[in-house]
Amino acid sequence: QGWIDLVFAKEAKTSWLETLATFSNFQALYISTMTGVFLFGIILATQKIFMTSQEINYVKLSHPPEFSRAAEYLDLIRGADSGTRQNLHQMLEDKWYSRISIIKVLGIYVLPLLGFLGTVSGFVIVMRGVSANAIGDTGALVALVANLLSGMSLALFTTLVGGVLGGLWLVLGFHILKVGSSDFLNLLGERGEKTEKSRRVKTKTARRFRHA
Repeated sequence: QGWIDLVFAKEAKTSWLETLATFSNFQALYISTMTGVFLFGIILATQKIFMTSQEINYVKLSHPPEFSRAAEYLDLIRGADSGTRQNLHQMLEDKWYSRISIIKVLGIYVLPLLGFLGTVSGFVIVMRGVSANAIGDTGALVALVANLLSGMSLALFTTLVGGVLGGLWLVLGFHILKVGSSDFLNLLGERGEKTEKSRRVKTKTARRFRHA
């Protein structure tokens, strides 16, 4: 028998202990899901921030490591004309931002939505547990109190995780990552233009010496 049937049945066929256990299982599952989504977002944001910081340092090196994005981009634009370089930089920028957009989706949409649904579910559990017949029945009154506590705790916790943790920390992490990404892409673009300009000057100079 599903938890919805146990929770919302008009004629409860389970004891208040079974009902409380059902609430607890659903609440634990929902809270674990939200916590897992939040931790995944935080770990991913931290990893991306660290990677972006490394790439910024690589761009500033005279010879970036071969495995870095900076070295890969500089190798792609070698000998390319201005239009091709702009297209390649735009492609890199689009690809880069698409890979970090998942953090924005988790922080702005997924976690707040889960928090809202959890809040609504908690209040539904609270309201559906209210019954006038429970006043004179000790067993039913205990079940009613258990429903109220379970529903309110679910509503408050999901609001906290979805609104505060999701809306604040993940969005803050995305903002830091977005600023770092912008710095990296700008530095890389400037480095690419300077490198190609220097290469072309050296090529022209070499040709003059050969023809002299």
